[in-house]
Amino acid sequence: MKKLILLLMICSSSFAQDKFEWSANGVTDFVTADVTGNASQVYGKAINWIKENYANPNEVIKMQIENEKIRFQGLKKNFNCIGSVCADGLYTIEISIKDGKYKFDPIELQLSNSAGSFSFPMSELKAYYDKKGELRKGSKESLDNVVNMFNELNESLKGYINGVKKNDW
Repeated sequence: MKKLILLLMICSSSFAQDKFEWSANGVTDFVTADVTGNASQVYGKAINWIKENYANPNEVIKMQIENEKIRFQGLKKNFNCIGSVCADGLYTIEISIKDGKYKFDPIELQLSNSAGSFSFPMSELKAYYDKKGELRKGSKESLDNVVNMFNELNESLKGYINGVKKNDW
């Protein structure tokens, strides 16, 4: 019985998640979403979502493989503020597309302010913990900002592809 429970726990943890989360081991690698439409329709709607949400869509789209994949880059001003010091977040996301679903995969996150810039370590968050294994002051808010931004972008894309209207004037 114990082996069966252990097997079920391992299997359930290997399924893709639908929301980004963080832990000491890092930020969720990617999320998947079930959407309406075949690969061509999902691809077209993802491109349109980028066009509607980014001022210069031709500049933010970094790579396209028609009906399969899109890589784009975005900037969130004042993304992470600790006290009066704020950093902008420059992110790169890859969307892989199949019939009726997509994978939303953050490739990179760069944080920058007047003091400089650094890559956010998506898969290794040890720098946010002290020697006792407790979160450093301000770390929870910073880590929450990362997952909240990715979750908001993903939910916006998913809603757009599924035809959820923002505000019908």
